[in-house]
Amino acid sequence: MHIRDRAAASPAIVKAATIPIEHSAARLLLLSVCANAVWYSTAMSRGIVARRRAASRATEWLDFPATGHFICGTGDQPTRDAAGGDSAQAGGTADAAGTANS
Repeated sequence: MHIRDRAAASPAIVKAATIPIEHSAARLLLLSVCANAVWYSTAMSRGIVARRRAASRATEWLDFPATGHFICGTGDQPTRDAAGGDSAQAGGTADAAGTANS
C-alpha cells in the first residue's frame, strides 16, 4: 500500500488489502529498503516474515538500509543520478542502490 493511501486507510481497509502470503507454500525471497519513500517495504516485509514464521513457512529476507524504492533500477536511473536527479523522489541514494544491485 502506498504511504499516502496507508495513512488515509482504516484498519479494515488495510486488512482487506493484505495478501495472505502465509498460506503459500512457495519459496519466498523478499527485498526491502529502509529509505523507501513510496511504501513501507521494510515494515511490510517484517510483517510478512512474522506471519510466515507463525505458519511454519520459510522466507529469505534481504533488507538494504540506505536504498530507496528503485532497488532494481528504473531503466533510466543511472542517467537521472548522473544528472543529479533523485529518481522520482523514491528515497535512498545512488550509491546504496548500486551496492544493493551488486
